[in-house]
Amino acid sequence: KSCLPKSDYFIFPSEWSKDYVGFQGNNCSVIYNCPMSEFYKNRNKSAAIPSKPRVVTHHWSTNPKKGFKMYEKFDEYCYDTGEFEFHYIGQKPKEINFNNHIEPVSTDKLVDILPNYDIYLTASEEEAGANHVLESLACGLPIAYHENGGSIPEYCVLGGRGYSNFMGMLRTLRQIRDDYSKYKEES
Repeated sequence: KSCLPKSDYFIFPSEWSKDYVGFQGNNCSVIYNCPMSEFYKNRNKSAAIPSKPRVVTHHWSTNPKKGFKMYEKFDEYCYDTGEFEFHYIGQKPKEINFNNHIEPVSTDKLVDILPNYDIYLTASEEEAGANHVLESLACGLPIAYHENGGSIPEYCVLGGRGYSNFMGMLRTLRQIRDDYSKYKEES
């Protein structure tokens, strides 16, 4: 907020980010982030989903607002029940372990990896411009997102469904699974 009186014009990556800082002026634009074109190259168009859907997320930051506690709980749930298969790609806090963890990969590899999954999960909160979600949408993945995700609900007007807690996340993932062709058409 300290830069507001010192700048002539502002660009925000989402309406949420503009509202979050309480911007009141007319000297601004909202220009949404856009994934690199490579993320569209292997777009997953299949409306078929296996009985055990493959769920993925990826992050390069270890900020707690990325949702690591939720991912950790979901990873344990998947291991215990076998209802979903969960993979985490990227950096993570040292104290958190996942059954299926893929170390950070280059963009060239990520664009080939993401389309191999069925559903994208994000537990991020208060994201100003969620590139991970835009990349996944570009790959054709329906998104299960946290309702307090900042820009994420804006980005997922089509192709996604929100949740507010762990049980809601499970319901959302099941709804996407059960009506997969609808979500694939929208993503």
